[in-house]
Amino acid sequence: MAAAPRILLCGDARGRLAQLFKRVSSVNKSAGPFDALLCVGQFFPDAPEQLEEFNDYVEGRSKIPIPTYFIGDYGIAAPKTLGAVAKDSANLGFKMDGLKVCENLYWLRGSGKFLLHDFEFLSVI
Repeated sequence: MAAAPRILLCGDARGRLAQLFKRVSSVNKSAGPFDALLCVGQFFPDAPEQLEEFNDYVEGRSKIPIPTYFIGDYGIAAPKTLGAVAKDSANLGFKMDGLKVCENLYWLRGSGKFLLHDFEFLSVI
């Protein structure tokens, strides 16, 4: 039998992705490896001055260390980022693994089921 996936959880990131992923990398080294990170609070930044750091990750200039899934679809960058994600042809149709924002970052849009390492979850938002 395969080992159960090891999943990290976090609350509000509020766009502070450098801080979040530094902590995730540290925990992953000391207690990992972990298979995924689930962010259940506000993921996007609150203020315009946080956009550059946030966009570094979304645009691929900074790397996301493990597959990261989020549900918080509000904040200053949310409409522009998620609008583009929803229109991406690769994200059209029913998706069981979230909508891909960038490498290792997925938006668990709306409500429904999603798969994570062969485990089925119910996402109700």
